[in-house]
Amino acid sequence: FSKANPQKLYLPVITDPEYHYEATNVQAQQSNSSSLLWWTKRLIALRKENEVLGTGTVEFLFPENNKILAFIRSDGKRRVLVVINLSRFAQGVELDLSPFVGQTPVEMFGRTPFPTIGERPYFLSIGPHSFYWFTLEEPAGVADGRRELVRLESNGPWTRVLAGRSRTALAAALLEYAVGRRWYRGKARSRKGARIADVVPLDGRTGSQLVLLEVDYVEGDPELYVVPLAFAQGEEASRLEREHALAVVARLVCKDGHGAVQAEGLLVDGLAADTPARLMEAIRKRHAVEGEAGQLMTSTARAFKEVAGPDPLVPRPSEFEQTNSSVLIGDKMLLKIYRQIEAGTNPELELGAFLTERGHPGTPRMLAAVEYRRPNDKEPATLATVQELVPNEGVAWQSVLAAIDRYFERVLQDRPAMPAPTPTGTILQQAATELPPPMPELLGGFVARARLLGKRTAELHLLLGSEPDLPAFAPQPFTGFYQQSLFQGAHKMWVRTVELLKKKLPSLPPAVQDVVRAVCADEARVDARLRAITAHKLELSRIRIHGDLHLGQILDTGGDFVIIDFEGEPGRPLNERRYKRCPLVDVAGMMRSFHYASESALRSGRLRHEDAVALVPWARAWTRWMRAAYLHEYLKTLGASPFVPVNPKEQELLLAFYQLEKCVYEIRYELNNRPEWLEIPLSGLRELMEGE
Repeated sequence: FSKANPQKLYLPVITDPEYHYEATNVQAQQSNSSSLLWWTKRLIALRKENEVLGTGTVEFLFPENNKILAFIRSDGKRRVLVVINLSRFAQGVELDLSPFVGQTPVEMFGRTPFPTIGERPYFLSIGPHSFYWFTLEEPAGVADGRRELVRLESNGPWTRVLAGRSRTALAAALLEYAVGRRWYRGKARSRKGARIADVVPLDGRTGSQLVLLEVDYVEGDPELYVVPLAFAQGEEASRLEREHALAVVARLVCKDGHGAVQAEGLLVDGLAADTPARLMEAIRKRHAVEGEAGQLMTSTARAFKEVAGPDPLVPRPSEFEQTNSSVLIGDKMLLKIYRQIEAGTNPELELGAFLTERGHPGTPRMLAAVEYRRPNDKEPATLATVQELVPNEGVAWQSVLAAIDRYFERVLQDRPAMPAPTPTGTILQQAATELPPPMPELLGGFVARARLLGKRTAELHLLLGSEPDLPAFAPQPFTGFYQQSLFQGAHKMWVRTVELLKKKLPSLPPAVQDVVRAVCADEARVDARLRAITAHKLELSRIRIHGDLHLGQILDTGGDFVIIDFEGEPGRPLNERRYKRCPLVDVAGMMRSFHYASESALRSGRLRHEDAVALVPWARAWTRWMRAAYLHEYLKTLGASPFVPVNPKEQELLLAFYQLEKCVYEIRYELNNRPEWLEIPLSGLRELMEGE
């Protein structure tokens, strides 16, 4: 911005409007999240995060298209595929990635998984002068090398492995397989062993078999797991091992009476084979299937035929790393198989049928169920359900993360040095507070969506509490005994969680260890805060609720929300998940989910370290304003309801208790399942205690 005489300069000043200094300068670039400056900042941050790009070995690939430069960098632990288009025109290229068959290229900027690498050359299209950086990742649970498969033998058809001495070896192999899966619930318990409790033939005596695996523990009751089994040979076995490594249970050799090999292949999880099709066929025909010790029974709702239609019910490929296993049936239905089953109706079936009968538009219609009954069980166990598929744009968790990213960009562009305006006072006072400037501009339109979510939650609770004549749904009063049991349950969980934290402290990262020590030192104060629920009698009613409401249990349809997954918290026994509780349990769960979203966005790796540090107070502000908007609309829609106390102090007491209880549950869950996420509930607990 020199004031020198332009005639005296060695070169003329640029006056082209596109590159004029009044348009192309740091301030203008800083204010535009799509500018070259911001792109370069993100590129540098990503490069610093992945040292392999500068220190790893280089292996060049030689595609036929010589306008494409492609190479792989590796440091022995991580591999990065770099593909660069040197042309000013869009190009297509086929790469020989055969050494990495079965791995998934994940684009590093957006963490977007591309199709899994197969035997054929890997095709990519790439824009003019553009490039890709991919990390080559093993399927979840195989990152440290593929599990060495157990080798089993059977005399005769493959199903003979389910009988005699082979049955014991198969049970051990199934247990080893189950422990590595996300749906296995007993990771933190000491196991004694496992046995095959029942086998239900879904496809005759030589086809798909539904195996019920009973796992025994040193302490506590055994757990019963559903593991469908199928046998694959030849090209089909190779394909499954390549494309669905997490579905492979063991290798199996079938021999005749003289020891000669008759067949050789893989025992695989039946969800990768024909189990979903067999189950859907049994449901459509309403068949009962007899097993060795129990029976599968099917039932359908009136809407099943309407949705299914006359066409064949063709399953799509399944995703195996879920807390339960879901399979899309064409573009009409969702088949969900519950991996751990207990005697009694699953809350998802019970609540889903109730809401379907009343035509609730905010939840998917329940269409069918598969139940498993043994002679000595008082009630059958829900093994699978079929729900109508709701067209959607993904779960609300993804929508919220995208909204937070946009919010962070606006903050960094305009107000990185300003203090973040946060609501003050009690949680109800925060809910009644109007957004101050500049929060409406920074938050964008997602405040309205948080309010809509609060409204849909209240509408669900009003319907669930609307049937006093149905015993399973009739509201029940809070009692002093119930309040005492709330505290005792939370106290017991908190004491065990502190014990687990202390036990696992040496294995945690140093930065997390300091937070854990501070939380454990606060044990007595947290316990006293939980005990406040017993201070005086609360006058309200308990009803059936969702039980595990968070942003991952909400489908975003674009203009509205649909609530799904009514199973309840997976870490609780089935009978507890069917309890009638205060609906503020769901509200507290959603409020905790907003905190999870903002904290995970800070830790996503998409931000420079210095930006992430600067955004901490702004992330906290985002969480509080979203909670306030959600809670305000929820209470407004619920109105004068007997399910929530009228007294604001009692409302605050319950919300504080349920949020604290949820934090304790989350700490225990993350310790056992996702230790890398542990810091989020720990920080949430400390924030709740500081807020007190």
